[in-house]
Amino acid sequence: MLMGFYQQGHPTLAAIVLATTQLGPLFQIAALLYMLVPMRAGRQAPGTGNLFRFLTHVRPWTLVEVFSLRIRSMHTLTLHLVLH
Repeated sequence: MLMGFYQQGHPTLAAIVLATTQLGPLFQIAALLYMLVPMRAGRQAPGTGNLFRFLTHVRPWTLVEVFSLRIRSMHTLTLHLVLH
């Protein structure tokens, strides 16, 4: 899909789709791990407050649910291909 947009002369649309469906969710997951892993040990990572505020603002623009659904479907498809 991304390459299709790019090849059809829509590089800006391809960049927006990439940012909202791939890069945004990966950043959000990494940021949450950065904050939560130290909390488990009773510590707080530097910049946690600012990072949490930033994540609150960008949350509507990241499609983590779509990303996780895609990962799940790829996992299911891979298992199906391996087992058959």
